[in-house]
Amino acid sequence: MAKKAAKKKATNLSKGITTSVKKKPAKTTKSQCRSEPIKISKKNKFVDNGDFRDPADAKLYVKPPRPRTGKANLVEIECAECGETFVVAPFLVRELDGQPYYKCDRCIIGSIK
Repeated sequence: MAKKAAKKKATNLSKGITTSVKKKPAKTTKSQCRSEPIKISKKNKFVDNGDFRDPADAKLYVKPPRPRTGKANLVEIECAECGETFVVAPFLVRELDGQPYYKCDRCIIGSIK
């Protein structure tokens, strides 16, 4: 039977065709799987009781409280399309021909459709 396989392979090689044989995956044994903890013969002798901490290092990591900004200055403006009045941040208001221009979200979405 091995002669037939070798002859067939040789025939395929002469035609320029290569074949590959799939190997069956190896069966896993219990020693290959990590279903139990690894046994270590040495004990960890490190103890963190804070003796090695330098008090001068603690001052390096103290951060002052972050200054908070106040409330934003909001602007009351009328929508250019529907005419409703809104209170919005000033960066949302544009100028068009020297006049303040604002378009609300509902009108923007309606104009996209």
